[in-house]
Amino acid sequence: MTYCFSLEFHGRFGLLDELYLRKPFRRQKLGQASVAFAREICSLAGTEALRLEVGRDNVEAQSLYRANGFEEEARNLMTRWL
Repeated sequence: MTYCFSLEFHGRFGLLDELYLRKPFRRQKLGQASVAFAREICSLAGTEALRLEVGRDNVEAQSLYRANGFEEEARNLMTRWL
C-alpha cells in the first residue's frame, strides 16, 4: 500500500497496489486479511479513502473487494507513460 493525494478524496488516500496471492494461498482469507490491514493503516493515518485497481476479467478479486465495501466507479482509469 502507498499513499496518493487527490482533492476529490479529501487529500491523502491509500492506494492498495499489486495485491496478488498465488493459487495455493487463495481461499484462505489472506486477501481479506490484507485488505483489512490496509484499511486499518489508512484509518490510523487519518485517510478517508482506500482505492485499488482490479482487472475487468478478475472476477474473483472483484468479489473479494466488493465483499469488503469497495465500489466500482463510473469512470475509466487512463495512463500516459512518460
